[in-house]
Amino acid sequence: MSKPRVLEVDVLVIGSGAAGMTAALKAADLGAKVVIVEKSDRFGGSTAMSGGVCWVGNNRHMAAAGVPDSDEEVLTYLTNITGDEGSEPHLRTYRDASKRMIDWLHEHSHVQFDALGQYTDYYPEAPGGKMGGRSMEPKPFDGSLLGDDFDLLRRPAASALVLGKLMITAALAKRFIAMNFGGLLMMLWLMIKYVLRWPKRRKLVRDPFLTNGNALAARLWRSCMDREIELWLSCRLKELVVDNGRVVGAMLHHDSNGDAEVFEVRARKGV
Repeated sequence: MSKPRVLEVDVLVIGSGAAGMTAALKAADLGAKVVIVEKSDRFGGSTAMSGGVCWVGNNRHMAAAGVPDSDEEVLTYLTNITGDEGSEPHLRTYRDASKRMIDWLHEHSHVQFDALGQYTDYYPEAPGGKMGGRSMEPKPFDGSLLGDDFDLLRRPAASALVLGKLMITAALAKRFIAMNFGGLLMMLWLMIKYVLRWPKRRKLVRDPFLTNGNALAARLWRSCMDREIELWLSCRLKELVVDNGRVVGAMLHHDSNGDAEVFEVRARKGV
């Protein structure tokens, strides 16, 4: 039996959801050669099928939307809803690091969010809870900016599409639920824009107007494309490679057009 071939990178990222692509972006900006592997034949993972909402207390987008918050209130809220499940140092780390992540993405990538002023915390009645603003959704994105890779983006859940075809933001969905005159006019305007995108839709098979998790995954991958980060699809983790108690790589199983191969990737700086 022949020995599997061995490849080397600086950082190997397993999974092409929001967490994986964010990690890949940061590693690349630190000078690492990065490869993302994804077991599916589409990238985006469950992120692409989700609402794409990100919860970060006292975030920069709240301030821009005029929603008041403070680090003290965020810690009070997290402490109350987690009870004995999390220590204060861990909660402080989450509170502070999540804000730094959002700021970094805003300044160094295509990822942009809008604060949802009417999207409450899960427990708004808890001490430190807020009636909105901490939850953010990605700004809509033009999928055609991904070029040929647009067809490789995992499609959204069917339940997230209006009439099975059109994506809308969470903020607009809330307006439609009210079924007032303004909401009906907005729906009419969205349908008109959908019709006007016919040339793009015909070329790209589906509507390139992306919201929710599809927009987040697309924005992250466009940022990865700018950095020429490699993405290997249909490539699943078989097992981690451990040397002296340290993970130094992974055995991967690649299946393309029925041709299967197992090979090893060594990661000089991390997996």
